[in-house]
Amino acid sequence: MYDYDVVNEVVPTEEFDERVHEFAADLAAGPPVSQKLTKRAMLRGYEDVEAGLELEAQAFGHLINTDDLMEGITAFMGDREPEFEGE
Repeated sequence: MYDYDVVNEVVPTEEFDERVHEFAADLAAGPPVSQKLTKRAMLRGYEDVEAGLELEAQAFGHLINTDDLMEGITAFMGDREPEFEGE
């Protein structure tokens, strides 16, 4: 993973489990539709970069019409945490 610049953070061993749980909770609070489509595009891109980019473009077209997008923008503009509902 280091070769792909995927390392976000390095923590001491004794803090690792706690930080993993915090990171997982942050991910779980994210926009589920966007996360699902992102994961699909990444997996497809791993097999075939062009196919992954095409899927990403299609996903963007789908996500632009979601309530979660508006919630994310509204929360950002209001300086608050978003409350995603998967819609």
